[in-house]
Amino acid sequence: MLKKFFSISTLFICFSLLGQNSVLKESSFVRSTPKISIGMLEIKDPYLSPSLYKGWVLEAKKQNSRFFEKSRKYTFFSHYSFSGGTALHPTKNNRMLYLGARMILGGSYNYISFQNFHVAFGAGTEIGLAGKYLARNINNPFSLDLYTGLNGVMNCDYSFCLWKINCKVNYGLQIPLLGAMFVPQQGTTYYEIFSLKNTDNIIHFSSLHNRQAINHFLDFDIRLKKMTIKLGVSQNYRIYRANDMVFKYNIWGISLGTAFDIFRYFGNEQNREVKLVAPDVFRLIENKE
Repeated sequence: MLKKFFSISTLFICFSLLGQNSVLKESSFVRSTPKISIGMLEIKDPYLSPSLYKGWVLEAKKQNSRFFEKSRKYTFFSHYSFSGGTALHPTKNNRMLYLGARMILGGSYNYISFQNFHVAFGAGTEIGLAGKYLARNINNPFSLDLYTGLNGVMNCDYSFCLWKINCKVNYGLQIPLLGAMFVPQQGTTYYEIFSLKNTDNIIHFSSLHNRQAINHFLDFDIRLKKMTIKLGVSQNYRIYRANDMVFKYNIWGISLGTAFDIFRYFGNEQNREVKLVAPDVFRLIENKE
């Protein structure tokens, strides 16, 4: 009786192992891309000053992307950036300080035209917060930028081999379509807004008629044996109008970064064989460990 029980148990275990090997679990890498950028900054904020201030800015960025669980045609992405800089008045006698942060969450549809060229279209929700400080303005030394909206997203890349080194050129573009922004009336202090509840005409609907912007980059990737080096240029330009004021913000920067894939195991999953999908090249990579 015990021999029959062990024989049947052994058969079930063998069939289970064969089933696991024949149908491998498919999971997606998380492609993480951190970058550091330095560049030129232009700011015009009529709430603080009618002049155009010019200076420099330092920015840290990180983007994560992965495929959705059951489809390699759709990609989920998240983008985070933090920036800080300083800009001078045209007469060089006044300085404006700038700090900003952005977060974008969205998804895209991956369209492949041919083997080495890929195009993706999608949309993302953006939340942005920035502060500008001008010490010479005694009554209103601080200006707050707060906005949110829906962006159109496009990304394309081309992979090739140069002197036996795998390389890739990647171009990304984001354009705001609609949203809302915080712009107080000129002369209204933040004390009046937050303490006296003077909130007249401070929230404005934004679309292409009063907010035009483009955030795009061009990266050149060099894939070495154990790492990927990213060299790039980028521009973040926006101009928006509210309460009879025109605001301008423009950054041109050069960036240096890297890219790597992350996969997290849970429980006993590290002992299984899985097929891992790399979002940057749209192909399967089998885990042999």
